[in-house]
Amino acid sequence: MLKKYGYEEKQQKRVIRSKRPSPVSPKLPDLNPSLRPGLAVVFIGYNPSIRSSSLQHHYAHPTNLFWKLFNESGILSIVTNGAHSHPCAAKDDWDLLQYGIGFTDLVLRPTQNAGQLTKTEMAHNVPRLCAELRSNQPAVACFVGKGIWEQVCKTLGYKDALKSFSWGRQPLDLEGCTIFVIPSTSGLVTISYKEKLTRWLELGAYVSNLGVDKTAKTFGVWGKTRGAQSTCEEYKKKPLFLDAGDAGMVRHVSGKDIDHLVDVLVRLHDQKSSGQRVIVAVCGAPGSGKSLITNKVVNRLNERFGKQIGVVVPQDGFHYYMKELLQMDDPDTMVARRGADFTFNAEGLVDLVRQIRERPEEEIYAPSFDHKIKDPVEESIVIRSENEIVIIEGNYVCLDKEPWSKIRQLADASWMVVARPELIRERIVRRHLEAGISKTREEAEKRADENDMVNGKYVIEHSRGIDLAIDNE
Repeated sequence: MLKKYGYEEKQQKRVIRSKRPSPVSPKLPDLNPSLRPGLAVVFIGYNPSIRSSSLQHHYAHPTNLFWKLFNESGILSIVTNGAHSHPCAAKDDWDLLQYGIGFTDLVLRPTQNAGQLTKTEMAHNVPRLCAELRSNQPAVACFVGKGIWEQVCKTLGYKDALKSFSWGRQPLDLEGCTIFVIPSTSGLVTISYKEKLTRWLELGAYVSNLGVDKTAKTFGVWGKTRGAQSTCEEYKKKPLFLDAGDAGMVRHVSGKDIDHLVDVLVRLHDQKSSGQRVIVAVCGAPGSGKSLITNKVVNRLNERFGKQIGVVVPQDGFHYYMKELLQMDDPDTMVARRGADFTFNAEGLVDLVRQIRERPEEEIYAPSFDHKIKDPVEESIVIRSENEIVIIEGNYVCLDKEPWSKIRQLADASWMVVARPELIRERIVRRHLEAGISKTREEAEKRADENDMVNGKYVIEHSRGIDLAIDNE
């Protein structure tokens, strides 16, 4: 057609493409977990990068900020109680097992980025991850990325745990491990370095409060020197009450070491932003000595600061009134079991704790319990704005059942006061006689065995997320 205009039509060249198959990239190996029983912290990532897989080291990509944050936050020094503080890099990841630090991933298969993982593949790997935590029982499982924790919760049906997500310690434990979530350390994540470092410092402070004390009573390999070996026998949980159960693998501190407990509160206070309150939930069986210890701690705390910075709010003020118990479906049982978790206005206590957290500038009133009249006294405790550290003390404040479990979600730390069962029983019997609840020792012993000791067993079996056990012998 173009010839009539003086142009030659360009001939289309036939291109013959090679039928030789394209070279196939060699399959990269999985990056296996670096785990052992009784670690202080296990870091959990999405999956290995191509770089990490080829080098067989975790977080090896040069743009990943993991090791910079790891070093700047001082995690190694914290876990080893100051024995080791040298800077670490990806090449050191396997050596860190000796110091109580491990690594694993949700998916072990390497990809260029986590976006190449399918939801099905991630879901299929959740049981494997849970099995690793269950068999190794680290004190803290730290998820390096919110999306990893979300995938685990969704797969296990724990969607409620994601409704009010915040960085840091999570209200839900997994396979007996405390869960901590920090932002992804990938250089592609837009969260600022300062924000990421803040979360790492919070992790360090939490681990410090959880596992290091002057008596070197430690989790697993904490504080041991390089090359020290341990057997699984060293990581057996310590039973806290009767033979009924325990509160998990927690650090034990003497109830006589009031200054140490004050130090823990001060560290929690220092981590808080200005104007925010520290809330600590302190649970324990009836007769364990919660009230005595918490009041000693707050008195010493106030002496140290020279002002009323701390206050104790007892759960006892939320007993149902006797007249309320008598109006319930089974009044005889309710009166006989008064002191059991179902004889308290738990929703009212949760609401109070929420107000304490959300309204730090306001005066908040709480009820107390008068043992003479055997009923609550409304608005007899004042939480003022100067009370920056509030201890919520009571048998059930760390329970794993609704609505009690909401208290633990609102608290910054959870402690449990423990003692030998025979000592607890004797304290309860003496208390019943002195308060006039029982007229004879036989009657007091019967009430202790049929009610208080039953309640105490329930507290130990159903309390979760305990950071610190206080031995009150």
